[in-house]
Amino acid sequence: MASSELTDIQRFLADTSPFAELGGELVAMASANLAIIYRRRGSPIELDQRLYLVRSGAVELRNQDGTLIDQIGPGDGFGPRQLIDHNGCDSAHCSEDTLLYLLADGLFEKLCELNKPFRRFFTVPHQSRIRLAVANRGDTLSLTATVGSLLQRSPVTVERHASIRAAAQLMTEQRISSLLVCDGGQLVGMFTDSDLRRRLVAAGIDTEQPVAAVMSEQPITVNTSSFAFEATVAMSQHNIHHIPVLDDSGAVAGLLTTTDLIRAQRSQPVFLVGEIFKAGSVEKLVEIAAAIPDLFSRLVEADGRAGDISRLLTVVSDAITQRLLQLGEATLGTAPVGYAWLGFGSQGREDQNISSDQDNALLLADDYRSGDHGDYFAALTTFVCDGLNGCGYVYCPGGIMAMNSQWRMTVTGWQHQFRRWINEPEPMAVMHTSIFFDLRSIAGDSSLIAPLHDTINRYASDNRIFLAHLAANCLKHTPPLGFFRNLVVEGRGDHKDQLDLKHKGSITITDLARLYALANRVGTINTVERLRDLADLGVLNRKDVRNLLDANEFINTIRLQHQAQELARGEQPDNYVSPSELSSLQRSHLKDAFHVIKRSQELIARNFPGAGG
Repeated sequence: MASSELTDIQRFLADTSPFAELGGELVAMASANLAIIYRRRGSPIELDQRLYLVRSGAVELRNQDGTLIDQIGPGDGFGPRQLIDHNGCDSAHCSEDTLLYLLADGLFEKLCELNKPFRRFFTVPHQSRIRLAVANRGDTLSLTATVGSLLQRSPVTVERHASIRAAAQLMTEQRISSLLVCDGGQLVGMFTDSDLRRRLVAAGIDTEQPVAAVMSEQPITVNTSSFAFEATVAMSQHNIHHIPVLDDSGAVAGLLTTTDLIRAQRSQPVFLVGEIFKAGSVEKLVEIAAAIPDLFSRLVEADGRAGDISRLLTVVSDAITQRLLQLGEATLGTAPVGYAWLGFGSQGREDQNISSDQDNALLLADDYRSGDHGDYFAALTTFVCDGLNGCGYVYCPGGIMAMNSQWRMTVTGWQHQFRRWINEPEPMAVMHTSIFFDLRSIAGDSSLIAPLHDTINRYASDNRIFLAHLAANCLKHTPPLGFFRNLVVEGRGDHKDQLDLKHKGSITITDLARLYALANRVGTINTVERLRDLADLGVLNRKDVRNLLDANEFINTIRLQHQAQELARGEQPDNYVSPSELSSLQRSHLKDAFHVIKRSQELIARNFPGAGG
């Protein structure tokens, strides 16, 4: 073999996954120990115990009964089913004129023995490869520590009928400043040093009375699985120094204090949220928010999981929204009627990223009267939306913001609006309004949102036409895979030769989770939680859900890493990445992730008749 030809083969292998993982010495060994084979279109390929690699052209792989199992192109390898699991086959034919590399006898096994990533690539299915890629990324991001991991001791509790004297003695013995008050094991209140001073000493109450008479009822709580970051938000927002922690069953797990948080984590997000709730003006909030891009970049650099980073960013945007509402009410006065600030889309799902814009609205109590209260809420919502824009959450291009009067409605008004969207669906309307079905109360009276969820769950699951339109929306964006699983880039426009990781990747999974959730009255909003709930209900196969979760995590990891790189270059972050920016292994895993999405879309087309029409 001529040296120029050998060099060309080495370059090809060095840029082809998983040969790129072998290193120069093993790539050179592989290049020198392979045969070059040319086959015409329609020709069969004789399979033995060796590995083929497609240099150019295309190959169809079939199983024993002749069923097509894959169609592969340049850079893809294949062999008999006895040799490899992934792309293993019983017969192979060229569907185009094809140039192949055939590794020497025993070389494939030798490379597998010497290089674990190479072996994994060929001996596990593409779904499992994504799982390995996600799992092996490490979880060094201490910012995502859960509340449960920070608890220092078992909970110290007292029954509500115990005397105040007994409760005070217990606090002294345990050297603590607060007690959790229970009734039959269920948390009903807290008794603190502050309660002792304000409600007992100052009021001269008899210490033999039950502690329930002076406790603080219905305390704010967090879950053991909540982020420490979220506990800080709750404690800052409500100006408290102790917060009870419950486990998933609702039982008392412990008590978290500000001291625990400071001891455990002095990281930027914790202090950022603390500073947000201390901010005395919009100008100060804008100053604090200027640190968010740097926070985002450091979270990515710390190799944080994409889902965790998005959730942390959402907690920050929630805190800024809440503080703006507090500042607005301090300026305009207390709201004349009850309201809830609604977040839609990525904020509603808790999966915001650094480029997220505003999608919000106002839900008003039914005693709202436009003539009496309209001016107040127009001023408050404008104050908040303008403030969010100043903090980097730009105005929604489609105008879906509470500052626009059409998105300020009463509970009854919103119920009517959702019924109209569901009962009179139009394809374009469904596409533009789908984010409204990812709604969450960000601030205000969260109880107001319950009737909306009830309306959505009741009407959406029973309307086949609406679900068919939603299903069609899920099929609108096909994964960027060519006929032979090669990555297909945008063909024109500002993002020519780039991949759209949002609309042709992660959003497709979001749409799928929303569709099945609405069809089956699943009340959760977050995409990951929706998929897990659907698996628990048996609506979706648990293995398929794991594959979708892994695909979603991997695509979003690439997406966030790309945005961090753009920020470092001083560019506006977007969702378009050029394949040339990615390693060979990343490109291969993206293909696997897109293949999972493609399969899920095929299931939608079968499960929702009329979706493809």
